Amino acid sequence: MKFFKLVFLVLNLAILSGERVNAADYLCQPWTSTLTRDRGVETFTVVLDGAVISFRGGGSTMDNIPKFSQLSVSLPSYDLFISPNGTMITAAPESSSSVRLSVFFPWDDIMWFLISKCRMI
Repeated sequence: MKFFKLVFLVLNLAILSGERVNAADYLCQPWTSTLTRDRGVETFTVVLDGAVISFRGGGSTMDNIPKFSQLSVSLPSYDLFISPNGTMITAAPESSSSVRLSVFFPWDDIMWFLISKCRMI
């Protein structure tokens, strides 16, 4: 039951929008923790290619985030990606050239996310 509550929370985190996430390369702001509001120092890039999202760069903050995740659900307001270790990532478009990413770690007892805003490059 706890897992379904977590999935529901992740699904409700996305922004409501009519835009779609475009397959492209994105330059992203450093990750921000929703628990502490601390912001990382290194930018990173994201590649959305078909049904896979992959990350490059980002320094030590990226250590817990899988390098790639597979598309699980594509809804009108966001895409949900799930990695092999269970990490959930939502990609919600904010405009035709920007996307908001949210990462949730379901194995952690603390309910927190990492968030970032990315622009197409």
